[in-house]
Amino acid sequence: MKVVEIAPTLDYRTIETLYDSVADDLEGPVLFDARHLRWVDPNGMVGLLGAARVVGDRTGASVRISLPEQGDVLSYLTRMGFMAAAAEVYDLPPPRSRRADRASDVLLEITPVHTNSDVHAVVERVQTRAGRVLTKNLGYSAASVVQFSVVLSEVC
Repeated sequence: MKVVEIAPTLDYRTIETLYDSVADDLEGPVLFDARHLRWVDPNGMVGLLGAARVVGDRTGASVRISLPEQGDVLSYLTRMGFMAAAAEVYDLPPPRSRRADRASDVLLEITPVHTNSDVHAVVERVQTRAGRVLTKNLGYSAASVVQFSVVLSEVC
């Protein structure tokens, strides 16, 4: 089994190292060893998913991941929807028991986008959450929130 070591920090600055490690011709089952992962940003999460998809498609073999040992990193991965998305590309170990996470207006979870309607659903979710943050936390008026939503829709 080929083992791909995941760096302790996986973000936009280090993601190329991960891509380089799976660029070679891999054969047979592959294990992504993320036990020592201490920090991962959304770019790193999506990179882990993409790398597993590429390896699985290229080898036709199973792709496994050793999950981070640090509880707060694992919790963040779960909260961001990484674990649900990872189930599509990795053979995952059984989940560890943990408490349920609270909903958040400030985190945008990993969301599969397969169709144009998926994009619209993400934009709507971002608009709704941003509206709550702007009114509840920053004291913006409803009219200002509507203007923000219009600009956001045009950008997306």
